[in-house]
Amino acid sequence: MEDILRNIYDWFESLYGSEMDYYLLGWDCSSNAYSNATLFNVIGLVALGLSALAAVVYYFIINSARLVSWWQWLIVLLINGAVNMVIGISWLSADLESGKIPDCLVFKDGSPMIDSGNCFGFGLANLIVSAMFFFVISVIVKRFSSNCRNTPFVSLFPKK
Repeated sequence: MEDILRNIYDWFESLYGSEMDYYLLGWDCSSNAYSNATLFNVIGLVALGLSALAAVVYYFIINSARLVSWWQWLIVLLINGAVNMVIGISWLSADLESGKIPDCLVFKDGSPMIDSGNCFGFGLANLIVSAMFFFVISVIVKRFSSNCRNTPFVSLFPKK
């Protein structure tokens, strides 16, 4: 699972930069090795868990005949993505401000390499990843819903 989450996030590395990627992989400047905890696992599992929770809430708790259109499903997807984006941004911003990110990654030749833009970029990557998780989980669990089993696909292409 560790490599799977890391590989998924690596698709979007251009959004948050290679230095932030090194930090998320657990780079330690003093040992010049990946010896710290890998944050991709923790943040990725949080995104997966919240996406599963959002799908369960939509398909089984809300499960209303009035909320079966594709745009209502899209609202749930966007809320899930926004929550995960905020988590990604705030997690890495807090690490940046508290000095948890090593200086060898933050600064290079006196120039900042990691700043709030990298944190925002990772938050955006987390939004995309969580939207992908929500989509896949929706495809799996929707068949067990009594009212929303055809959402969002059938409502996108109604029968004439």
